[in-house]
Amino acid sequence: MGPKYEFTDETINWNGHILHRIKRLSDGILGGWIESEDNLSQEGKCWVHSGTKVYDNAKVYDDAEVIDCAEIYGNAKVYGKAGVYGRAIIRDDAEVYDKAGIGDGCVAGNAKVYGNAKVYDHAIVLDHAKVYGAAHVFYHAMVYDNAQIFESAKVYDKARVCGDTQVYGNAKVYGKTQVRDEAKVYGNAQVSDNAWVNDRVQVYDNARVYGNARFYDSASVYDNAQVYENTEVYDNAKVYGDAKVYGNAEVYGSAKVYGDAEVYGEACIFSNTNISCGAHVYDNAEENRVNQECEDLFTDDCTWVDKVK
Repeated sequence: MGPKYEFTDETINWNGHILHRIKRLSDGILGGWIESEDNLSQEGKCWVHSGTKVYDNAKVYDDAEVIDCAEIYGNAKVYGKAGVYGRAIIRDDAEVYDKAGIGDGCVAGNAKVYGNAKVYDHAIVLDHAKVYGAAHVFYHAMVYDNAQIFESAKVYDKARVCGDTQVYGNAKVYGKTQVRDEAKVYGNAQVSDNAWVNDRVQVYDNARVYGNARFYDSASVYDNAQVYENTEVYDNAKVYGDAKVYGNAEVYGSAKVYGDAEVYGEACIFSNTNISCGAHVYDNAEENRVNQECEDLFTDDCTWVDKVK
């Protein structure tokens, strides 16, 4: 089978590279701009549309398409049935393949976007990050380092996901939140607003972390629990069930807050304390008094009979 395109006489100098406009031989349609035939395979259905630019050692092959004003350069590869469009940039050693789509986004470094994943609306994926499955990264979000976004997860709205973080399932990370280190957010969990989820924290099931909440160390929140406002949860603490922790509360050590308990105000729950069964712990409550009175707080059927203040 012969070549599918040829160079026209049109050239431009783009970032120090002489690019040639191409023309498809089957119908005479003008394509985009490439530096050499190494940039666009003569096989398959791959095509570089008018306005796009592919140069350096970048390669477009298989059935991939580059559309609009997109640029591919460095050692980047776009292949499979991937689509790159808008003002997208794929550069360095990045790879976009399978049925992935990049629109007005940037994939750089050694990052990979594949499967049915989408990166768009000025989102950035770089370093060794991976976005795959049916995941979406969009609206100014950044995913970098060794982070992985996969399955049907969504990261958007200026969120930052980095380190060795994993975000997956149907999880959502958005707002100006930061998820980093070895944290995991999965299931139907949501992390939003200005929340930070760091270290080895796990947020999963239907849990929500938002406001200015801070999670770190090996803490976890799951089930239908909510942690928000200026709360800090750390060490090996767990918040789960239908529990809520908010205000300026702190939960740490090996403490557990669960059931439909609420911890708020300036309350401080730590050590091996368990707060559950509809308890309300608030104001300036401290762990020592909680421990002393913990057994007296509830009747046998977990009815609230007193308050720790």
